[in-house]
Amino acid sequence: MKRFKRLILMLCILAVLVAAGVAVSVLGGKEDEENAPAVTEYILTDFDAGDITRLDVTYGENEFSFQKENGEWVLDTPDAPKIDGELIDAAATTVSALKGHNKMTDVSTGRLSDYGLARPEITVTVTLPSMSVTLLFGNYNGTAGEFYFASEDDKGTVYTVESSVRETFALDYGSLIVKDELPETESESITSVALGNVRFESVKTPKEDAEIGSDEKEHDKYYYTAKKVTGESSEDISYADFERIAGGISEIKLEYADFVDAGSTEYGFDDPKILTVGYSERKKLESDGAQGGYIDVPHEYTVYIGISGDTIYAKTSEASRVIYRLNADFITEYFAN
Repeated sequence: MKRFKRLILMLCILAVLVAAGVAVSVLGGKEDEENAPAVTEYILTDFDAGDITRLDVTYGENEFSFQKENGEWVLDTPDAPKIDGELIDAAATTVSALKGHNKMTDVSTGRLSDYGLARPEITVTVTLPSMSVTLLFGNYNGTAGEFYFASEDDKGTVYTVESSVRETFALDYGSLIVKDELPETESESITSVALGNVRFESVKTPKEDAEIGSDEKEHDKYYYTAKKVTGESSEDISYADFERIAGGISEIKLEYADFVDAGSTEYGFDDPKILTVGYSERKKLESDGAQGGYIDVPHEYTVYIGISGDTIYAKTSEASRVIYRLNADFITEYFAN
């Protein structure tokens, strides 16, 4: 009985010690949190993003000027392509409410290079109706995990800002430009392909006993041949060759390559050739008495082609400054001359 009472007493003492240990651990954790140094936050900019009328951004060798026109952001440059305005809206929102940490004062001009602020990689000039301010983003501080920052008007005071702020302005044309797309076509809908003075055409001849206008086995209602037209001369070619060209057209994708200076003749566009694609779009007849018939509506699109070395490039208009790579081997195979 005494042994049993002694055991109960020992268990009670153990429970008290465990509880005390937990309390010390919890209290100690709270004390550590309370004693942790607070991060001081400094307000660097404070204005309405909607009031920004212009953003000028220099990032490395790229210089961008964004102008607000009729509530939309446009690239302020000749023959400007359409850009993703949401990216610039995000940049305007970010720059309107900048917050910094780790304030350093009385920074001499000679020490600005230590922070990457003597010749900053990113410079942002914000224009509002009543003022403009130029902001500088410098080197990365590995200890703070942030980038150095200063304003052009007060380079003697340096802060650090979150990496995400700096990355907002690490812009390039590839991400800014809204890419062009070619019409989606099936190879069976391609009717002609021309480049320069060479044109390949499909010739579709109805079979005598075919019921034209029916949707059943449409391909079987015609005889298909093809021809190649060069200048004033014409010759019959294998329909398999035309199918290969049409298949290449249906698989064409525009892959962004570059944004060039206005008037540039790079990428073989000093003497561009015009690629013209004819295709048909099938539409159902909806007029009274059509009885489920259809018509093939002809369409056409053009692409400007430049060739440099073994690579084919394209522009969607002669004045466009946006250059695309083209996955179109059939061009050099069938239009080499």
